[in-house]
Amino acid sequence: PDFLPVRNLVRSGKLGRIYSIDARINAWGSSADFGVKEFRQKWRLESNWGGGALYDWGVHLLDQLGQVHTASPKTVHALLRTGNWAKDCDDYASGMVHFDNGMVAFVEASAITRVKLPRYRILGTKGMAVSGWWMNGTRLFPESFMQQVGRPKTVLPRVKGGHEADFLNAI
Repeated sequence: PDFLPVRNLVRSGKLGRIYSIDARINAWGSSADFGVKEFRQKWRLESNWGGGALYDWGVHLLDQLGQVHTASPKTVHALLRTGNWAKDCDDYASGMVHFDNGMVAFVEASAITRVKLPRYRILGTKGMAVSGWWMNGTRLFPESFMQQVGRPKTVLPRVKGGHEADFLNAI
């Protein structure tokens, strides 16, 4: 519900040339409770089973960046931290991707964040947008409006539908 409006906004050109995109999934607590009892309840905490913040959530954020922005990655810097919930895989993964057109993306998947942070923050030559699951939409800050007041001029609504709709609409 929060990804498709952001993708459509960036593709529309309303924000102008994009300087940077922040994409994150933040939570506090072990993700072991989300396992499937019939499979391996705590697989998210085991590296041999694909656990860890990077493999579990970070890969989706990187996939979404590829759908939002079409430039090619030039360099990637990454940091993983282990030990809060999991013992052999990461609880925190962050990365910075520099693209060949000058844009920068910051990606963060964390199980150790206690404060709600924006799911997306996009900075462009014509304004900024911020989105989060608790915000009930994407806040759009056009450049001219930011200079006057600093409050969002437009709120883009969330897109209804499950993950299946997200995948179908992304194609």
